[in-house]
Formats: sequence, C-alpha cells, structure tokens
Amino acid sequence: MERLSLLDKSKERRLKLSEAETSLYNLSANAFAKSGLAIDFEGKRLVVDINRASRHVDVSKDAVPTVKLRLKIMAMVEQSAVTVLNRNLPEVEKRLEEEFNRFARTAAPN
Repeated sequence: MERLSLLDKSKERRLKLSEAETSLYNLSANAFAKSGLAIDFEGKRLVVDINRASRHVDVSKDAVPTVKLRLKIMAMVEQSAVTVLNRNLPEVEKRLEEEFNRFARTAAPN
C-alpha cells in the first residue's frame, strides 16, 4: 500500500496519509511488515528487509493526549557491500535505529 485514507463512520474521508505516513501506519498496525530501510554505513549502502514488526502504544490521559508508539522491528540484511560481523553489529543496529527514528519523526511530526 502506497497511500492510505482514513474515513469516519459516515465514510467521509477525514485524513489522507503521505507515503511515509502510510509506511509507518502499515508497520505500526501490523497490517504489512514487509518494508525496507537503507543507510549509509562506512561509505557504503546497507539495506535491511523488515520482515516483522511488533508495537506497543501508550496514550496519555492529558487534556491533549500524547501518543507514544514503540516499534520492535526484526530485519535481515539484504545483499550488501557492507560485511556485518559481530564486532560491528552494535554500530549497524544503532545507525539503523537512528535512521528509522528520523523516518518516523518525518512521517509523524509533532
């Protein structure tokens, strides 16, 4: 799914999501976990294939509720010019997390 529109009970379109918002929705709703994420690592492109995602949502009880979404993503490294070894795995994971967080903030700005 590239684009998504959310409807209310009257089937009137209330919100049309961008491609980035739709990707984030698909992952968070567990409707579609197949996705990819690419980063630049040590000057080379590293691509992972996201094959599973789980989520936890917290909604505050404030006058204006705040939604906190935590995603746990399972991914596999696709063919890559980067060799991922146990010694550089923590750095690869950190860079992927930073890139996904940047993507999520772009898709769901404050």
